[in-house]
Amino acid sequence: MFKKLLNTKRKRRVFLASTIGGAVLCLVGLTIVGFEYVKMYDNSRRLRFCWHMLQNVQFLQCDRIIENNEAYNTGSKTLGSWRFGCLYASVRIGGQTLSSSPALFINDRFNLTKKWNEEPNYSFHFKYFCWNDNRFSKRYNDTCVMAIVGRDTALEAFHDRTYYDDNELTDECSSAILLVEAVNSGVHWGQPGDFDVETVTKEQLFPGKTKGILVLFGDGNVWYIERTVPMETLKHFITIESSKKHDREKELSGYGRLVK
Repeated sequence: MFKKLLNTKRKRRVFLASTIGGAVLCLVGLTIVGFEYVKMYDNSRRLRFCWHMLQNVQFLQCDRIIENNEAYNTGSKTLGSWRFGCLYASVRIGGQTLSSSPALFINDRFNLTKKWNEEPNYSFHFKYFCWNDNRFSKRYNDTCVMAIVGRDTALEAFHDRTYYDDNELTDECSSAILLVEAVNSGVHWGQPGDFDVETVTKEQLFPGKTKGILVLFGDGNVWYIERTVPMETLKHFITIESSKKHDREKELSGYGRLVK
């Protein structure tokens, strides 16, 4: 009788410990998954903000103070990132392009007469270009917003907006990749670093063990694309002309999904 009672108590302890342990593991798992989803949607929101900036800031038509503030020079050397150019242009026109203009968020630490790699601009943190908001991190000012650049790309069309009005531009580039989430880029947000349409590789887009990335298209839609996507399929949407010949939903839905 005593042994039976002892065994029953032991079983109860084991059951209780197993139940608590399982609950803790489930809670940890849900927390991790929840954190990843929050991060994904936050990054998606920042990508869309960049899209609005590019759509509304005609920074190639703005006056320049110094040569280094030119973000994208067709046919000549790139001296700074399109990100630096966007922020520079927005400040130059007094924050009138967007209701939530970057000019409203910056302070005198951003200096228009300085190069991107000089102080104080080199230390300037702008959250929509820098997704690592931990000021103690070595990657604090590294960008996670990169573009596909080069001939017949969406970014090229967004830069040279003299040929389009807003609706024409969105329709023309609707299924072409504009920006991508660059994992651990190691590139300062003001530095001229992007993925060239002629040489971009899958390893550049999905470095290391990266499972998937966010991709922003010319129409402002953000997709989460898994590493399993064939590079040849992804290349169908790297240039404007190629994207017109392929069905984005049909070809990419097996490797990703729209992030709403």
